[in-house]
Amino acid sequence: MFKHRSNGRVFVISIDGVPYNFMQQQMAQGRFPNFKRLTQHGSLRRMNSVHPCLSSVAWSSYMTGKNPAQHNIFGFVERKAGSYDLFMPTSRDMRGVTIWEIMSAAG
Repeated sequence: MFKHRSNGRVFVISIDGVPYNFMQQQMAQGRFPNFKRLTQHGSLRRMNSVHPCLSSVAWSSYMTGKNPAQHNIFGFVERKAGSYDLFMPTSRDMRGVTIWEIMSAAG
């Protein structure tokens, strides 16, 4: 069904909040057949998260390869320096180059 070819492209599917063991168990029980097929012709890997274990922090680390102190994202809502005013950090607040920016620059 699949021909194993290498064209130098990488396709990554990351599902937030789904434990590795859960995916393994569900695929073994016949659920998620499409994911099972993808893993048979690709791979399924366990990923460790960062602390704090919040999606915004983890995705920023995933994108930059940096820890929260380096990429400057610590949660969904943060305080402005020197005040109690709150703000929601965006990609503009994130420090570091993302993996796709690095790969795009490399061609």
